[in-house]
Amino acid sequence: MSDLLQLIANGLVTGSIISIAAIGLSLVYGILKIVNFAHGDYLTFGAFMAFLVNVTWGGHMVTAVLFAMAATALLGILLELILWRPMRRRGAGIAPATGVFNPHGAIMRSRAEVAELGDALDSKSSGALPRAGSIPAFGIRLTCAPSRSLT
Repeated sequence: MSDLLQLIANGLVTGSIISIAAIGLSLVYGILKIVNFAHGDYLTFGAFMAFLVNVTWGGHMVTAVLFAMAATALLGILLELILWRPMRRRGAGIAPATGVFNPHGAIMRSRAEVAELGDALDSKSSGALPRAGSIPAFGIRLTCAPSRSLT
């Protein structure tokens, strides 16, 4: 029974993460009629901002989450004003038949910067970054790393 509860908890955690991206895609498409696949990059940026405040600066987790939300919102607003809005006005990057917005260059650049930031944070902390933390609750462990096996 414990294994079943653990699998259910892992499924809920993983499903919650996937639903964040799905809701974001749905909202952007519903409003702008453009599909922007950069949601994972925004999610990663927010996670790094929370990590920065909580681990690097030693701030409280609530402060870290609020800072991450504000920083990610600011990034989104800045990118909208500086990059996406001017591109939409010129019709750049929009496939006429599908309405797909293609920000692959920006995504690849941001992923490279996130990888460099991750390496820098890992080296500053002497390799002490948590790889897959978990929280015990009601006889199961809530973790971001889903089970690899059902056995």
